[in-house]
Amino acid sequence: MYYSIIIPAYNAARFIDRAIESVKTQDCTSWEIIIVENGSTDNTYEIACSLSNEKIRVFQSEKGVSNARNLGIENALGDWILFLDADDEILPGSLSSMQQDLDSETAFISYRYEHNATSGKMTSYCGREEIASYLIECLNDPTQRGNSTAVLFRRRFLIDNNIRFDKELSHAEDSVFLMSCIARAESIKDRDKSIYRVITNNDSAVRSISDAAIDSYCRSIRAAERILANRSKEINNAFCVFAISQLLVILVNGVYASNPFGASVKKTKELCDRDLFKDALSQVDVVGLPMSRKVTMSLLKKHMYTAVGVIITLRIFIKKI
Repeated sequence: MYYSIIIPAYNAARFIDRAIESVKTQDCTSWEIIIVENGSTDNTYEIACSLSNEKIRVFQSEKGVSNARNLGIENALGDWILFLDADDEILPGSLSSMQQDLDSETAFISYRYEHNATSGKMTSYCGREEIASYLIECLNDPTQRGNSTAVLFRRRFLIDNNIRFDKELSHAEDSVFLMSCIARAESIKDRDKSIYRVITNNDSAVRSISDAAIDSYCRSIRAAERILANRSKEINNAFCVFAISQLLVILVNGVYASNPFGASVKKTKELCDRDLFKDALSQVDVVGLPMSRKVTMSLLKKHMYTAVGVIITLRIFIKKI
């Protein structure tokens, strides 16, 4: 079997059938779906069970996406593992198109989300120096590159290296997981081809960021820092970009999305005074970053929090249009 598609399912009754259908309608039939319900308060489990058959297996785990994904890894039978969020979809024809990329040596193959690919070219990274360059790319763009979405993992690689999601982390845990994979990989492929459709769900965890969630983000950043111990100057700068990028996620999806402007500016200053973000802002070199992030991070470095707030408020407004 080529693929094990692992779907963590928490309160997914309204849309899980759509995710499953995106797999069932693929023109490749060498797959299994593993649904892992984890602590839902709706009838997700009952719906999942009603959809089960010889190719769709249903499990239950403790609450938390990391617990669900780990249970999926442990029960997977396919050679390759793809994580699919219950409210997202795999693009038509993706599984068959990925078959030409498979081999027995590559640790994982990174693809793109819908509308985020250009040339379709494949880049291979072998050896620590080349893999370090790939790591920098992922750290510099964690929301698009530095996570487990649209990444095909060789199951044997995960099992042999005992790589699992950290169940103590609930935010940015997939970035930590990917960095653990990069740290142990000897061969990686990166293909500029879209295979995955992200569908915005306003109930998702990333859009409901409490103080506890902020602390969870910080724990994930510290976990990434430990994985990247003894890092080079270039990787350290990329790590600083990664840390500040997580701060911006917190500000956009949490602080400014749910608080008055003045209170949000005050909270921004408080967060930037935390040692974690304060150190990253003092060290980061934003040269070479895309203009939008370059400007925002430069303003944070200069403590121009009101200006940052205006930019974030405009971004949130544009998203709503």
